[in-house]
Amino acid sequence: MNEQETKPRILISLNNGWIIRNWIYTGILDDLAEKFDVMVLTPVKDDPEFRDILSKRKLSIKVSLLHELEINPFIKMIRGIKDKLFYEIHGLETQKIKRFDRRYNLFLKGASLFILALSKLPGANRIVLLLERFDNLLNRKKIYEDALHSFHPDLFISTHPFSNTERKVIIEAYREKIPVLASILSWDNIFNKGLLPLFFDKIIVWSQIQEDRILSYYPEYNSKHIAISGIPNFDIYRSKEFEDFKRHDYLKSIKIDPEYRVLVYCTGPPSLFPKEPEIVDILIKNMDKGSIPDNCHLLVRLHPHDDFERYEPFLNHKRVTIFNSSLDKQSRDTFTWIPPEDEIFGLMAMLKASDLCINIASTTSLDAAACGIPIINVVFDGYKDEKYLGSNRRFYDFTHYKDVVKTGAVKLVYSEKELIHAINHYLKNPSSDKEKRGKLVSEQCWKLDGKSSERVVKIISDFLTK
Repeated sequence: MNEQETKPRILISLNNGWIIRNWIYTGILDDLAEKFDVMVLTPVKDDPEFRDILSKRKLSIKVSLLHELEINPFIKMIRGIKDKLFYEIHGLETQKIKRFDRRYNLFLKGASLFILALSKLPGANRIVLLLERFDNLLNRKKIYEDALHSFHPDLFISTHPFSNTERKVIIEAYREKIPVLASILSWDNIFNKGLLPLFFDKIIVWSQIQEDRILSYYPEYNSKHIAISGIPNFDIYRSKEFEDFKRHDYLKSIKIDPEYRVLVYCTGPPSLFPKEPEIVDILIKNMDKGSIPDNCHLLVRLHPHDDFERYEPFLNHKRVTIFNSSLDKQSRDTFTWIPPEDEIFGLMAMLKASDLCINIASTTSLDAAACGIPIINVVFDGYKDEKYLGSNRRFYDFTHYKDVVKTGAVKLVYSEKELIHAINHYLKNPSSDKEKRGKLVSEQCWKLDGKSSERVVKIISDFLTK
């Protein structure tokens, strides 16, 4: 028996572009491939760009197809009821706000109120478990026999355990008695992506906050099931690249005068933030009239799901740069998105070159805190405030973001006047709120030491060799 055959076998899902970024570009997959026999499930199995990435990194791994499945409407309904009931039982603020989403029709609003009433019953938790078992029973069709039987993994790693697409693999692996490890993709998933499947032998989380919430919501799990790693894609903020970063050279490369102070505005999806171009317009008008110093340049970084066309009116302004995302705008599909290999570096570079970060309740608040720059969170809605359910205000009441707000690390601005005042304050006092930003980093990032990716690999290795 050769060395390759004696290595433990790991099956890993690479569900979308975010996970390609987090698991390949951080070096996690490289390190795992050195220790184990690895197969990945990915929707971009036959994409030449993906194959080229593996080739460049000399990754000798097997690749199989992760199917994008159409969810049966009945199963979708069962999951919707189960997830909303779970949220109501635990009183998650995010769900309370979404219950009256203005996009809901009367039927959906009525269903939400029925589920709220159901959550008050003494046996509500048992109803959730029954719905979970029923959901699993409905998933009888075997799709991944090749990966599970031919490769016969010793471990399946679910990198997006809340995904409907990935749930199929999780259930099949569980039925084949293959241990399943989950890695939580993002900080808000626990609060708004539904019920976490109850099959996991180990769960990798970013922080103590995530561990505490899982243990609070899921009595089926205990502390032995949880391992904290930190945020792998944040290792860049404690890397040699970060320390050696040349602001002057970077700004010249994107045609911004290095003598300027840089304000970076990080956008979100238009479906959630339809009026962000108004915020950008407000910033530009205040730059033009001198309310923001003349030596400032506005860099607008677009979210992968944002539309470049929304910002076309600002393209000719000499002190504005609109930085488009790498997501294909025809498909708008993160499932088959392959980010460029400098995706992590690109965000770090923008923040490192900037004097402050402006956004609306975005994950980039964590990036900015890790990078050490002030953060301004816009609460108002542009030129005219909307009612609460259509307003930016609601996002600051979401469960995961309330943890950010309470640290005081982000400056909430409720008007144009407050926004301009906050910008000028931080330009003059960049160390203002530094300790609060440090608290945010310690709470949400756990250890920001450049070793989170190493910890993920160690957690997996220890699990297989226990």
